[in-house]
Amino acid sequence: MTSISETSKSGYNRLLLLVAGVGGLLYGIDIGIMDPALGYLGKTISMTEENKSVIVAAVLGGSMFASVIAGFFAALLGRKLMMLISGVMFVASVAIIFTSQSYVPLLLGRILQGMSGGVIAVVVPLYLAECLKADAHGKGTSIFQFMLTFGIVVAAFIGDHYTKNAEAAITLANGNEDAIVTAANYAWRGMFLSVIYPGILFLIGGFFLSDSPRWLYRKGRKQQAREAMLRSRTVAETDFELAELESSLAHEHAKPKVTLAESLGEIFTQRKYVVPFIIACVVLGCTQATGINSILGWLNELAFAPVDYNPKAPADEWSGDQGVSALYFSQQAVNKLLPAAKIKLPETMDLPERLKEVQAPMAKGDERAAKIYETIGIYLGYTIPHYADFYDYSHLLILGRVTTGHGGDIVLSKAREVLEQEFPETARAVAMHVPDEKTRRVGQAVAAASLPKIKS
Repeated sequence: MTSISETSKSGYNRLLLLVAGVGGLLYGIDIGIMDPALGYLGKTISMTEENKSVIVAAVLGGSMFASVIAGFFAALLGRKLMMLISGVMFVASVAIIFTSQSYVPLLLGRILQGMSGGVIAVVVPLYLAECLKADAHGKGTSIFQFMLTFGIVVAAFIGDHYTKNAEAAITLANGNEDAIVTAANYAWRGMFLSVIYPGILFLIGGFFLSDSPRWLYRKGRKQQAREAMLRSRTVAETDFELAELESSLAHEHAKPKVTLAESLGEIFTQRKYVVPFIIACVVLGCTQATGINSILGWLNELAFAPVDYNPKAPADEWSGDQGVSALYFSQQAVNKLLPAAKIKLPETMDLPERLKEVQAPMAKGDERAAKIYETIGIYLGYTIPHYADFYDYSHLLILGRVTTGHGGDIVLSKAREVLEQEFPETARAVAMHVPDEKTRRVGQAVAAASLPKIKS
């Protein structure tokens, strides 16, 4: 029969994982919530396109800054206190954003929100590593990472809910500018306010946790460290880990003191330090090179920007939005044009395979496939001047799998033909650039890496 003590330890371990998971959720929400809100911010707060870019990047900038100093303060103040501080920062950031009436408070709120995420990203995994038993470390890290990703998904669903309500209200407004602004205002503020609840849960949950036993022990608070360990371990496990920790500290203190330069020299000259460091840097660099953190903040702006205003325009199956650019320039566009080109493919075939099935006959000069690419080229030719009404640009980088092969050449040729005939001024003002075949296939990463630096 399970004793009360064992049940209590099991419950505390679940609490640890729950609070850590909510911490990951907050970081994911930090990243994801801006995308659905961005479309409505400009309707209620005066912002330039550069301002929007800075607002999107503010979370990543705040996170980067906070992650650099979070470790230092976690060692100085304790892991638990830093987790509580990050919770307060998150809740405060939502309050600042929600009450913002101008660009500057909004920007400050976003920076603070990013800083809370940066602290969470550093301190929560560290706290888990020091509090969980060795056989549960993998579980703790996995839950944190899973909840971070889940937070991005939650933000998308929150955005979808408020977006549908806002669009319905805007339709009913029938051109009434005040009603449209009110609907947009309610939408983006509601999105941000709704994410305050997991922040409050994380903050409250943190109060019920003990501080890291290892941090307490290093600070000489050995009895408190023992009590903290006993909340999740048996007496025997606690005694064993404390003995290991005492031995580790004794070995550390026995070492001769070295300067910072000597310490860094040791780290960067010994294989056991250099190889993991290089691997970590490569993994981090490759992760950022995908551009996903930048793209996430602009998904609605880029993929769901309308290019077809016909009331009967096809609707995106995920967002429900009509006439969005994703339906006219991606693999979805190729799929949409298959019936008109009289090309039949199995219903079970996914979009990438359908694109390949069109590219194969295209390479052999199939007129049906060529018509698909000509049509996409016409779409592009009319969209370039349309985007010029909203964006001040003079160079356009053409990327994506649809633009590879001879079909891509047809797309570009037809787009230039439309521009020269219908929009000669735009044709002279905007230069289209096409990279090599390999680069076109990894368009998302290239686009993110090519984003221009925002001038202050």
